Amino acid sequence: GLVTIAEGDIRYSIEGVELTFVGAWTFIQDASGINNAILAQDPTFTDFVASQIVGGYAELAYHVFHQLWPTSPVDIVVFGRHERVNTQYKMPAGFAADPANNQRRTTVGLAVYPIKQVAIKFDYSFNRNDAGTGRDQFDAGIAFVY
Repeated sequence: GLVTIAEGDIRYSIEGVELTFVGAWTFIQDASGINNAILAQDPTFTDFVASQIVGGYAELAYHVFHQLWPTSPVDIVVFGRHERVNTQYKMPAGFAADPANNQRRTTVGLAVYPIKQVAIKFDYSFNRNDAGTGRDQFDAGIAFVY
């Protein structure tokens, strides 16, 4: 099937504040035919391909040292993000959506940049879905850009 993706993003930054909006809408032609082809190979398959997928997020971040210590090589960023994703937004006739695929996530976190090329990040996500099976999670990571 032909896949078409429409995506857009808006980013705005002023005085250490960053605001980001991102959204995407995916259209999959002949999702029914794709699902039937998979079922012919595996009759127990249930994670059906949707004819439409939607998702997006809004994020607000603040660079703490922007005002406090503008010449500092260190940067600390606090952020919050809210996401909504539904990987089975519209289903072809005869195929049921899994309510666990309609997801909402709110994340709050902190990123520390001891130097411009290194990030140390901590965040906590509150995960929800229509099936009530979402699990909150804590994440930590280190990244290096060269």
